[in-house]
Amino acid sequence: ATSDATGKTSELLDDYEEGTFSIAEQNASGVSVTLSEAQYTKIGRTVTIYVDLAFTGSNSNAVTFSPLPFAASNAKNQQLNTQTNMNSGGTPQFVVQGANLITTRDNAQQNLLYSHLSGFWVRISGTYQIA
Repeated sequence: ATSDATGKTSELLDDYEEGTFSIAEQNASGVSVTLSEAQYTKIGRTVTIYVDLAFTGSNSNAVTFSPLPFAASNAKNQQLNTQTNMNSGGTPQFVVQGANLITTRDNAQQNLLYSHLSGFWVRISGTYQIA
């Protein structure tokens, strides 16, 4: 902590990091995923990410990616914001769980499959807490 001219103390920001990361699809046999961008900013225990993906090919496996730049607590499922041009198969939702980016659709009622995303792009952004 430091004091300013008025005697007030403030904490210095000493845990800041930003950069890019690589994330790989899991369960994606026969599927091609193009990663255009994956960036992160970490401030203390909060991590903000932005990931831009495009999908070609198809299979009936659930969509999963790993690793994230920092692992979150396995005890929490932390939902991120999603933008996509996907026009069928329900609304995709991306959730941070540990070091993985897992997916569901239709308010977590069903798995999001690679077959739902074939020919579409997805942009994922948001913050999550690490342990």
